[in-house]
Amino acid sequence: MYDSDLVRSRKKNGDKIHIVSFTPEDPTNPRNWPRWRKWLIVGSVLFVDLTVSFGPSGVSPASTNFAKDFDASNIVATLGLSIFVGGLVLGPTALAPLSEVSFVSCQSTIETGH
Repeated sequence: MYDSDLVRSRKKNGDKIHIVSFTPEDPTNPRNWPRWRKWLIVGSVLFVDLTVSFGPSGVSPASTNFAKDFDASNIVATLGLSIFVGGLVLGPTALAPLSEVSFVSCQSTIETGH
């Protein structure tokens, strides 16, 4: 699938860096993907973004009603929203460095064969 001449490696500060380049007509180059595929990716990211954003915005206006119906304080009523937003902040912050760990990055090597 990939031409070995198009993948060059060099070392910087002791770390091996892979530089991938594409030929002008390479179908694996994202710039050569058909327009429908690009819009499909944009649409799927947009859908996920909107559903994640709706979570806290759908619950937020109803928190006072929750507090009234369940006889809870406002702090308890907003606890679910606070935990959700905290997870949105701390989840990527804690999980993003895992992409740099060798056992996670070796998965892409296994999938592509390089």
